[in-house]
Amino acid sequence: MSTNIHILKAVRVAFGYSQADVAAMINVSRRSVIRMENGEDNGQSTFKAVQAEFERQGVRFVKADEEGGWGVRMPKGWNGPSPELSDTPSLQEREDD
Repeated sequence: MSTNIHILKAVRVAFGYSQADVAAMINVSRRSVIRMENGEDNGQSTFKAVQAEFERQGVRFVKADEEGGWGVRMPKGWNGPSPELSDTPSLQEREDD
């Protein structure tokens, strides 16, 4: 894997995206995103597509090395979810997607 599943999920949550939002961005079913986040994406196609989409949005993934684990660098100027997402569901509601 090019990065860690948990890092991709953390980026999704940090951006305020639901699983359905991410699915629409990469043109897959919401169930595909759920399977990917549960580690069930054996072909890794959804995983790679999600990572590529986040990279397109300016996210940079940091590989694990002898100094530490996986990490992420958010786009320059990123200050949390955009204002239009301020009414997004709580984390628990998003997890129920």
